Formats: sequence, structure tokens, C-alpha cells
Amino acid sequence: MKSETRLSHLLTAFILPCVAACQATSPPANEDGAHDDGVIEASFGPGDLDKDCEEDAGYCVLPAVNAPPDATRVALMFDLTGGDSTTLPMVDARAIDDAGGASAWVETMSLFAEEGLFVLAADLNTKAAQVQVRVPAELAPFIENLTVSAVRVEDKTTVSEPKVVGGLPDYLVGVVRSRAQWGAKPTKCTDLDEKKTRLAVHHTVTPRSASGGYDARIRQIQAFHMDGNGWCDVGYHFLVTEDGTVYEARPMRFLGAHVYQNNTGNVGMSFVGCFHTSGCAGLGSTTPPQAAIEAASKVLGLVAKNQNVTISTSTLKGHRDHSGQSTTCPGDNLHSKLPTIRDLASAAASGKAQCKSKFTDICGSPHEDDIVWFTSEGFSSGCAADKFCPDQVVSREQMAAFLTKALNLPSGPDVFTDDETSPFEAAINSIAAAGVTSGCDSAKKLFCPKGEVTRGQMAAFLAKGFNLPTGPNAFSDDDGSPFEPSINAIAAAGITSGCSASGLEFCPDKFVTRAQMATFLRRALSP
Repeated sequence: MKSETRLSHLLTAFILPCVAACQATSPPANEDGAHDDGVIEASFGPGDLDKDCEEDAGYCVLPAVNAPPDATRVALMFDLTGGDSTTLPMVDARAIDDAGGASAWVETMSLFAEEGLFVLAADLNTKAAQVQVRVPAELAPFIENLTVSAVRVEDKTTVSEPKVVGGLPDYLVGVVRSRAQWGAKPTKCTDLDEKKTRLAVHHTVTPRSASGGYDARIRQIQAFHMDGNGWCDVGYHFLVTEDGTVYEARPMRFLGAHVYQNNTGNVGMSFVGCFHTSGCAGLGSTTPPQAAIEAASKVLGLVAKNQNVTISTSTLKGHRDHSGQSTTCPGDNLHSKLPTIRDLASAAASGKAQCKSKFTDICGSPHEDDIVWFTSEGFSSGCAADKFCPDQVVSREQMAAFLTKALNLPSGPDVFTDDETSPFEAAINSIAAAGVTSGCDSAKKLFCPKGEVTRGQMAAFLAKGFNLPTGPNAFSDDDGSPFEPSINAIAAAGITSGCSASGLEFCPDKFVTRAQMATFLRRALSP
């Protein structure tokens, strides 16, 4: 895991926080899948190479990285973000023994190169207490998200062919992007572990995507795990990207390698990205994407259903919640979403509609996605702890508050005489100053804050607030309505498609519900 104290921490700890593959490193002796754990990793974020390297004969020499016992290999995974991203950079590695003596530099070999993403490795031909890497000084500013692994290479001469072959379980076909679809290399795994009893959530501590798309990032991770670290496949069983695509990684029938001494019966689901409160610089937003949460939860729920696992805090955990772990994985921000993931996974396992938020009264609503957006943007916190009240009619004072936030309006002078006790008086004054409303009476002294907003009035509020030009006649039931020009304006802007399946009616006299308001505002702000 990258952090502000990245090197002082990374180079002294033997069991490291979650990095690049979210694989907690460990001593080699472990009967529970430890053949994949003979790795210690250090991670360097954007700009770290410039700050941490020591220049020597035109090279940037990075600080030494501790190695597990009998380590003889160095593996590297990184992005080349500038210059010629198609040309393999010359990178060397060497071993440092217990006495501090350094071996000769060994040139790394290319294991993966695609769309500026690289995986390299070097066999050092000697055992190392530490390993060290150097890169050409002129390339150092362009190498980002570098992960260096010190690897204990095992004797593979007795490894047999996989015991079983085949693709995704039938219940995941069409839900998960299969290995064949993303171009995975054949697995080398042989240790069967078909009965699953628990589920683990991780993050990869890598960029969320790449210029070549998500598939390229997944192929890079597989190459790093298999060819760099010498594992039989990706450590996890599934990876999920920010767009909500779940990838089949290590076939689920095989023993995973994602939680030290806790791999038996454990399904590994890793979110591609970095979701901790520190150490994620240059890796994108640290907020877990809603699409990824929903997709991962659905797959975990389907797996739980198939394997007869009851979702609970004991059976669905973060990496760091397992016994014997020394890691921040899956990061504080994703870890805080575990209750939501459990709820969504339980819903998927039971066959019920997946609720996409804490509000239990919007599950399956056609406005559900818009309400999730509406609340995440801070327009509303709901009407109760777990309720949104989607069918509740919007009042004029609530509409004033929604528009003031949506339009980021400044405050205005006191205008109306009937809103003195309204909690939304400031918002009412704001929309009045902006010319969005002139009140509800001919004298322009009253606002009628508790009045319910009709769809026609809502159209007028939106058309004035967003300064929308009028459009062609869109509906057949608003002829003669004073709001017809505004209705045509919001129709032309794509904010409404009417109130009927035919698309010919707008229903101008019907009241606007909170659910409908969420949809209208999302469309207005995200045309």
C-alpha cells in the first residue's frame, strides 16, 4: 500500500499492507495456499521515483526492497505515461545479501507490454536478502504506479496439468465477463477447493483503468501474478472495474491466494482501484464506484446462494478482518461499504430486488438510479433513516431548496410575507432574486411555501431556472395551459418524455413526486 511514509514502512515490514495485487505477503511455511505467498512487494506512486531514487551513471536507483527467504527473482509492474509508451524501457535489478553486498545488475525481461502497461522480471541467480531496481533517469518521470516484487521462485518440475477444465458456472454466465472474453492466459492452478464457505473483499491499489481499456489492466494484473510472481493465476477469483463489470479471474473451483492462511473455502473479490484514506495519489478517486459495489455484491450473492453460504459479518469480510492479517485492504472507504455490500449480496442470494441504497422503499423503482444520484449529490437525505418517501408530493418550498442547490444560487433579499417560519426561506429568497419565481399571488407578496407543485409548475421552475429555450409542441394535453411553453422547453431539453407510454401526454395538473423530481433534476444537470 502506498502511503506518505511509503518507504520507511514498506522496507521494514515483513507482512505488508495491501499493494498492487492486495496480496498480503507472508513467510513461506503455510499449508493453506502458501505456495503463492512467497512475495514481498513495495509500491511507488506518481513522482516517487523522482523523489526516492539515487542517480548513478544515468540511472535512477531505487531504495532496496526486503525479500522473503530464498528470493531469487524481481518482478515489476508499472505504467509508462509519457514518451514512447510502446518501447520497452531498459530496467535492471540486482540482489543484496545479508552483509549488504550487491550482485551485478541483471537486465529484466519483458513479460507483458500492452497500451503503455508493462510487466518485467529478472532472475538474479543468487539468493537475496533485499532486491534493488534501477531505471534510466530520463524515463523515471514517466514511470508511474510501479510495484516491485521480491519473489521466492519454487521448483515447478512436479506441477501437473490442471485437474479440471471448463468455464464459468452456469449461474454466472452472462453476469461475469469470462476469462475467454477478456483474453486470459490458461490457468496453471491444480489445487482444487470447490466448496466455498466465505467471501473476501479486496482492492488492487492500481489505477482504475488504462488507455487501452479495462481488459488491458486485467491482463496486466494476470501477467504480474503469473509470470512475474510465479503464481498459478490471478490471486483473486473475481475482479470488478468501476463501470460495474465483474471479471472472472482465477477459476473459482481452485484454491485462491488472496488472504494469508485463510484461503481455503474463501472467494476473493477485488475492486480495481485504490480506496484507502491515504496512499492513493494518482490512482483516481478513492470513493468506491456505486456500479462496482452493485455488480460485485450481485456476484457475491449468487455465489453465496449456490454454495449455501448465509451472508453475515462472519462470512463476508474485508481482507483485513481475517485473522492474522497486517493490511489496510480493502481500504477504509471500501471497508465502510461492507454493510451495504452484505445487504445487496443477501438480496441477490434471496432473489429479491437489489436495493441500491439504504432506502428500502425505492428498491425496484424506475426512479431508483436517479434517487441514488439525487441523495449522493446532497439534494436530500431522505424522509427517515431508511426511507426516501418516493411517492410524497414535492412542496413549493422544497422545490426552492432543490433549485437553489442545483443552480448554486446566491442569497437574496426577503421577498415574501408568508415564508417567515419556513426552514427554506433562504432558498425561496434565492430563487426569487434569480427570477425563477414571482410568487403565487397577483400582488407578488405570497409564495405559498406549503403548496404542492404540479408538473406544469415544475416545468416552469425548471425552464426559468435553467434558462431553457422553448421547443416544438410536444404533448396533446397541455394546449391552453399557461405552462405549455415551459413544458415544450423541458421536453426539447430531454428532461421529460411525458407521463404515458405513448409519450403524447404530459399530465400538467398532476402533482410532482419526490421520485419524479430526482429524475427531472438529474436529467437537467446531466443532459
